[in-house]
Amino acid sequence: MYIRILLLPIVIGLSFELLRITNAVREIPVLRYLGYPGLWLQLLTTKEPNDEQVEVSIASFNRMLELDASLEESNGLLLSEASHSSLDPVKG
Repeated sequence: MYIRILLLPIVIGLSFELLRITNAVREIPVLRYLGYPGLWLQLLTTKEPNDEQVEVSIASFNRMLELDASLEESNGLLLSEASHSSLDPVKG
C-alpha cells in the first residue's frame, strides 16, 4: 500500500508531462488521439461548483482579506512601537 502512495507523485508527473506533450503536437492527427484519455479523465474528475460551494469560497476569501488587513495594521503598530522603544540601539 505504501508503495502506491510513494509512486503517486511520479505517476501524476508523468501524466502531466504526457498531456503537455500531446497538447504541443495536436496538429499531428495520430498523436492527437494520445491526449484524449487524459482529457476524458479531466472531464470525469472536475465539475462546476454549486452555489453553496461558491458562497463558501467567497466568504473564505473575504475573511482572508479581513485577516490580511488586520495583519498589516498590526505590523504597522509593531513597527511604530519598536521605533519608540527604549531598547532601540540608536536612541540608547
